[in-house]
Amino acid sequence: MSEPSAGNRSEEHVRGLPSIEQARRDRKRQKWFPARFWLWAVTFIGAGIIVWWKIDQGKVEEMKSELLARQRAVVKELGPRWFPLRDKIEGWTAECGVEAFIEQGASDLPKDLRSAPGIYLRLAQSSTKSPEAIREAA
Repeated sequence: MSEPSAGNRSEEHVRGLPSIEQARRDRKRQKWFPARFWLWAVTFIGAGIIVWWKIDQGKVEEMKSELLARQRAVVKELGPRWFPLRDKIEGWTAECGVEAFIEQGASDLPKDLRSAPGIYLRLAQSSTKSPEAIREAA
């Protein structure tokens, strides 16, 4: 009598106890969540991301409008004093940039200008042609 080959066995052959085989089948079947679960999970996660983005965008817009309002308030309050000073400085700078630089300085100035109060502007001579060029280079 010859041994039966693996191909001749019936597929209904249960190896070991039937209850253990049933538990194996149950574990294999419950290994993955159904596709419907993943579809709803992706939908809710996507909706959550969109809601978070809209809330965050609203906060950014609110901060931006507050910043621009503060900027307008500063311009309104300091503008009448600042703009004439700015125009004078730009005029002096353009005037100094027209001709070759001649070192002029007062003897009572501190050697380190960074420690003295005031406005210190250092530009290349080619940057002094117009107020826009001065603002860009400064």
